[in-house]
Amino acid sequence: MTKTNRKIIFLCQAIVICIALILVSSIVFIGKTDDTASAYATLPSGAINNLYDSNKEVFIRDNLDAIAKKASYSDIDAMIKGVVTNGDVKNSTGFGSNTTIKLGTYYNLAKNAYEDLVWIPVYLAKDKDGKNAVLTLWLASVDTTGQASKQERSTWTDGTYAQDYTTQQNGMVCNSYDGSYIRNVTLNNGSSYLGNWGQGTAVAPPDYPYPTKDKTKNKFVDFTTGDLSDFIVTPSQVPWQMAQDMLQNDPSWQGSKVNSSYTDKVLNCYPTSWTQDKIWLPAMDDLFEHSSHTCKDLWKCSKEQKTIGHRTQADFNNGDEDAYSKTIVYTRNGGPNQANIQRVCSIYEELNEVLAFNVDFLYLSCAVRPAIHLNLNAALAACAIDAPKDVSVSGYTGLEQDFSSLTTAPDWYAESLMSVAFEDGSTGKIENGEYDMIATIKKEAAEKGLKFKGDPGAGETETSRKFKFKIPKKKIVEMFTCLHAHKSAISPEVQMS
Repeated sequence: MTKTNRKIIFLCQAIVICIALILVSSIVFIGKTDDTASAYATLPSGAINNLYDSNKEVFIRDNLDAIAKKASYSDIDAMIKGVVTNGDVKNSTGFGSNTTIKLGTYYNLAKNAYEDLVWIPVYLAKDKDGKNAVLTLWLASVDTTGQASKQERSTWTDGTYAQDYTTQQNGMVCNSYDGSYIRNVTLNNGSSYLGNWGQGTAVAPPDYPYPTKDKTKNKFVDFTTGDLSDFIVTPSQVPWQMAQDMLQNDPSWQGSKVNSSYTDKVLNCYPTSWTQDKIWLPAMDDLFEHSSHTCKDLWKCSKEQKTIGHRTQADFNNGDEDAYSKTIVYTRNGGPNQANIQRVCSIYEELNEVLAFNVDFLYLSCAVRPAIHLNLNAALAACAIDAPKDVSVSGYTGLEQDFSSLTTAPDWYAESLMSVAFEDGSTGKIENGEYDMIATIKKEAAEKGLKFKGDPGAGETETSRKFKFKIPKKKIVEMFTCLHAHKSAISPEVQMS
């Protein structure tokens, strides 16, 4: 081998190695996630794509089916039937490990772009009427820097607090969820809240009119005043939530079982108008099990699902408020026997344990992770379904045939959602040929927003589409019969099939 050839080979090897290194580094870079914007240490990949197409104003059937399959159902219809007919109930563990779902969008102020909101499926059950399946979703991602929106972090009150737990306004105390700033302004896009509690410094009220439909102003517009609000069920329609009675701000709370003198003073200070909200903060009962006040940990979320970042108790003890705001998530209520009415309970992680932590300072700006109830029946009804395709019966019979004559119904046909009829109004056809039929989405489903995919053609609408009904020609089979060794005859027969 010549010296020149060795140089060429060496150069080629070097080039191959460089290309390999570039590819490896590219893969590592692509796989990296931004853990400042997550409830998990890193937000799991593979979230189910957005359930709702805001441009077409329809839910996407394939993505609803993807949720159902995570919960071990064949499709969304089977999932709804399992809940409504069979009484199935599932918590977060029933949706597999680290399942997340995209629903709705918000405007990321830091990136100057719209982004999907990502949720964790935490509970599945029927509504109070027993007719609808309701999927509870808990917000999975939070930008702990607070730059993505004005609602990443929030104070509980307007920044003020009361020193005495008997201090009341409108019959409420300062940790009442009903009158809180976090409920009325941060989550529900409103302007009414109780403030100026005597201590602390009040934050300036919003500098824009409420309610707003501007996603640059409020992260949760889709669910309060936007396109998705019609598909969101309020807690008042959810039996398991209305039955919660463990702590203050629970719908059925009847007072502390530990400190009756405290209860006597504040029992009626926790109204439940919030149960009419489309978006709300979860309770301790949803997230923690605690023997002293029998919280159930109803959702059974993992440690990774609950926390937004790791801090030790020492971080809190050093007085660094930033340690609170970047690692604490507000819940709706706190311990049942706190003489200090300022307290609400929150979530934080210490030494790999997820703990409830009584926050004494309602003016702290902490992470906001609300929850919503999605009506799956309504979402399914608002899907864009496949337009009908031509069908053909198996053969000519000499008798009248119609859509029911098909050996099997086509995949696009859903009897509960649509009707089919011949365009000319006839009840059936006998002779071979191609006949126009119309599939029409039923009135109840159409009123909820259900429509066919694609653009309608001539004589069609978003809820009615034409297709061909085909009857094939009759088949003639010629049979030859030998009538005699020296004589034969050809006898045609008509075989109807």
